Amino acid sequence: MKIPPILYVLTEAAIDLDAFGQRAEAGTHYLLLTVTATCKEKYACYVGPESFRVLADGAPYGAQRLDPAAEAVDPDTTRTFRLAVQIPDGTQKVELLVGEAGKDQATIPIQLDAGP
Repeated sequence: MKIPPILYVLTEAAIDLDAFGQRAEAGTHYLLLTVTATCKEKYACYVGPESFRVLADGAPYGAQRLDPAAEAVDPDTTRTFRLAVQIPDGTQKVELLVGEAGKDQATIPIQLDAGP
């Protein structure tokens, strides 16, 4: 089994009207995500905006904000990334796509509520 070049772990997910000092547009809210990325290659791994996409009820959305914006993650080290993605109110199903599109991409399901 081939080891993926970058191991992504979703460590936190929250819904809010505000993100990074900005208010969400009417009819939307922010999905705030914290993701760690660990480089498993012998050379540094690039992690940037194209490394993260959200599917909200099947529609793709990119991050409005990524902190840090882009980073070279050194071999065998882990960096933390914070994302803010604006998604429509009433969204039922959310998934985070990580990795380079068309290569070594993985899907992480996100539970929107903690209710019964």
